[in-house]
Amino acid sequence: MQSKKSLKKIDLLLINASNFHYEPFYPYAFIMLSARAKQQGLTVKRLDLSNITEDKIGSWLDIYINRYKPRMIGFTLRQTDAYSFPDYLSDTYEKYHPIEMLDVTLKKVRKLTNVPMAVGGFGFSLHAKEILDYLKMDLGFRGCGEPFIDNFEDIVRGRALSKIPNLIYKKNGQYVENDRVYYAPFKEREYDDELIDEVINHYGRIITYGKAYLTLYNNSEPISFGFDSRHKKILNFLSQTPTIPIEVARGCPFSCYFCSEPIVKGNTVRHRDLDIVEEEVKFCLTKDLRNFWFVCSEINQGSNEFALNLAERMIKLNEKLGDNPFTWRSYQLPRWLSRNDLNLLYRSGFETCWNDVVSLDDTQLKKARAPYRAKHAIKFINEDFAVRKKHNKLPPMLFSIFLGDVFLTPRSLSLTLKTFNNQKLADKCSGAVGVYGTRVFDCEANQVDLGEVVSFTSTGKEKTHLIHPSFHVPADLYKDFESFDAVVDFFDYICNTLLSRNHMREKDWTWFLARNCTPRLLSKMLLEKPCHPRDKIFLKPTIDDASKDAVKIFKDILAQPSVNNLQDVFYPSMKDKHLYNTVAHLLIRSIYSRYFEKFKPVLQGLNISTGSNGGLNISEYELLEILYKQYNSTKELSSAVTKQFKLKKNGPELLLLHYLLYQFNSQMSVKHKKWLFNHLCSKESGIAN
Repeated sequence: MQSKKSLKKIDLLLINASNFHYEPFYPYAFIMLSARAKQQGLTVKRLDLSNITEDKIGSWLDIYINRYKPRMIGFTLRQTDAYSFPDYLSDTYEKYHPIEMLDVTLKKVRKLTNVPMAVGGFGFSLHAKEILDYLKMDLGFRGCGEPFIDNFEDIVRGRALSKIPNLIYKKNGQYVENDRVYYAPFKEREYDDELIDEVINHYGRIITYGKAYLTLYNNSEPISFGFDSRHKKILNFLSQTPTIPIEVARGCPFSCYFCSEPIVKGNTVRHRDLDIVEEEVKFCLTKDLRNFWFVCSEINQGSNEFALNLAERMIKLNEKLGDNPFTWRSYQLPRWLSRNDLNLLYRSGFETCWNDVVSLDDTQLKKARAPYRAKHAIKFINEDFAVRKKHNKLPPMLFSIFLGDVFLTPRSLSLTLKTFNNQKLADKCSGAVGVYGTRVFDCEANQVDLGEVVSFTSTGKEKTHLIHPSFHVPADLYKDFESFDAVVDFFDYICNTLLSRNHMREKDWTWFLARNCTPRLLSKMLLEKPCHPRDKIFLKPTIDDASKDAVKIFKDILAQPSVNNLQDVFYPSMKDKHLYNTVAHLLIRSIYSRYFEKFKPVLQGLNISTGSNGGLNISEYELLEILYKQYNSTKELSSAVTKQFKLKKNGPELLLLHYLLYQFNSQMSVKHKKWLFNHLCSKESGIAN
């Protein structure tokens, strides 16, 4: 008879020591490898160390290693950086250095056991030998991890290593890399009761006790968090529910220079049997799980066939769920999907998640080897907007663009922005975000000069070593802006002002008044010029968005615009900041209405036309283009207009000029003009309307 102690022994302990702090997903590698191990008759336990502080990691490792006494330990390294270049420039929060995190854990594990250990995963596969050398490990798997399970006994015993696909091992002090083999997705269902329990418990622990980004979604409403294997309902008072990854395909046939998918998973697409995918979804639905991520490169690689077949099955499943449907996401390309296709996808519970558009300049897209052109991206956004509008509940998509592309030039950026504006795409997107630097995993593949790459370790910038977070921004751009922080600020400006109106959410009108006026001057302006009948028209949009308290304070000030009554507007307490920010904007609009006739010649002199309500019916981009045709900087503009129209330093016209520039976030400089409106800097722009 076996003792209770021996019953605890397992074959394999899987450890994730490098989960992303702010979005610590349950590792899909745990699911995939555990399912294959179960098929092979191997016993597996899993330990994710997300949000466990370094001082407590040793205790968790001690419990798992001594309780289960694994014959081997496997580490998964999903990624080697946070993907986001600006994350490593700011000192406002903890940086993400996965390889260093894994190294810390490995040193603790080695004090507890001497069993064989191996590392694998997507991130590891990109610099396998270098990472093994850094971690001082002897075994690793590059690419698909199936051979790790299929040859488990040989690996544990250290025999016939040369015959194991995808294995990297040390022989005579040198790393030997075996032949690569690319595997298809698992042919059976991967999830079972035990794994579902762990997934639910993982997110419950992270959300309840962790410091992850997920904790921001607290609406204090109890929700069903799913069922465990004993069908016991788990309730949680947070709104973020687990997103369950289900693999649907592997590999990518394209060769975008910045992407590592074909390197890790091969350039042949291998789809999973949709019967199995459907079985996975059905099983998870029995646990009351309703969010899925379908793992693949993109669901429409050169064709819409697979995406539509998948969507049709999801429609049938969702029809049976009535008022409690599930949603699913997957990457997609801005091509090969018509309006009818998108309509079918959204009916199936699909929530779009497309990869960043590289550019709207075909020359740049061609250099990047992207499998689409500007016309495809434009058509996709237009079609997607039309379908979302039809579905009512679906908000417009978020526009995402690869601004830090290696091939970015002043001409290509200028063309992209011009095209985006001419096509009025900002009206069809909920906002804009950008990728601000190319993550460099291979200088030759990324087509960059190693000397232009910056790497980051936990101690800061260091000599370039690509296993650490390493990024590249266009060299000419860096030369013009002179620092990475300035480049990030420039890209922020593009996303928040020229590709969206996000900047409007951050307007600080009390700050604007304090910077450009005084309570005494504002009081004088209000008293000198009485309210005008057009006030109702000029003020209506701002009043409609204002609270009743803000409107009351505004009207009280108009009734008695004394210096004392204006003090709180200029210098509000933090508690009342939001309230008085609205009041400040109403007062500025009132000045605009009263002095509009005096300010109108300035607008006409700048070739700016206005509507019946005094508003400018143009975009931020269009206003900037008008101004850049005449001036090269904000300082030059302000000086020239002041001189031409003889504006008084403390007069309302100059205040309104500054208001115009602040309202439209019109920041002008020679270097901005070069990159944003390059067609105004050269005779032959090459820009089509």
